[in-house]
Amino acid sequence: MRVVRFAPLSRRGQVLLALLTGLALGHGAARFAADAPPAGPAQAAAHASPALAGAYPAEALRVIDGDTVEMRVHVWLGQDVTTHVRLRGVDAPELRSSCRAETDAAARAHERLRALVAAGGLTVVDPRPDKYFGRVVAGLRLADGDDAAAALLREGLARPYDGKARKPWC
Repeated sequence: MRVVRFAPLSRRGQVLLALLTGLALGHGAARFAADAPPAGPAQAAAHASPALAGAYPAEALRVIDGDTVEMRVHVWLGQDVTTHVRLRGVDAPELRSSCRAETDAAARAHERLRALVAAGGLTVVDPRPDKYFGRVVAGLRLADGDDAAAALLREGLARPYDGKARKPWC
C-alpha cells in the first residue's frame, strides 16, 4: 500500500478549501456549528479564525438581499470561488415577509447594498464558514475603504446582529 503525504496548506489554500467545502456541501442544506459573529470590528479582529484571516479582492455578481451578496472571490492567482457572502455583524429586513413594513424596509436595504457594491473595488475581509453551508460570513470593504455593514447600520437600513435568533422587524 502506498501512502501519500501532503504538505500543510498555506493560508490562501485553507481559505480556498473552506470556500470550496461550503460550496460542495450545498446551499443551506446542512448546518454548521459556527461561533456567533462578533459585534464590531475590534471584536471581529480578535475573533477571526487565523486559518481564514485575510483580505481578498472580489466582484459582486448579484445582491441577494440587504445583508447577502453573491460574489466571485479571488483567492489566489487564477483561482476564483463563487459564494454567498453574508455581511458580518448585521441583520437586514427580509424580502420575503408577511409584514408589509418589513418588506418595504428590505427593499430599501437591498437597493442600498446594490448601490454600494456597484462601484466595484470590493474586498472580502476575514471570511469564515457560516452556520449554513454554501455561504461565508465576512466583512465587505468597499472601494472607498468603508465597510458595507457599517454603512447600512449608519443609514438605519440594518441593525447589529450577534448570530443568535433574529428579532422581528414588525
